[in-house]
Amino acid sequence: MAGIEPAGVEESTPVTKRDSAHSTEALIKILTNLPDPDRRMLARIIERWSDLSDELKRAVLRVVG
Repeated sequence: MAGIEPAGVEESTPVTKRDSAHSTEALIKILTNLPDPDRRMLARIIERWSDLSDELKRAVLRVVG
């Protein structure tokens, strides 16, 4: 989902918060309604995002939308 990338990745990926179709409030509602296993998985992706190659970042972004 666009708009939730960790700080500092704007230079390496074409998707940024400016591209998000969701307001901050909508993103908060979406994230707080995720089941715990999904929230934990998303947290792991966010924590490791900066370690991913640009190719893997693009692949993740393609998978999610």
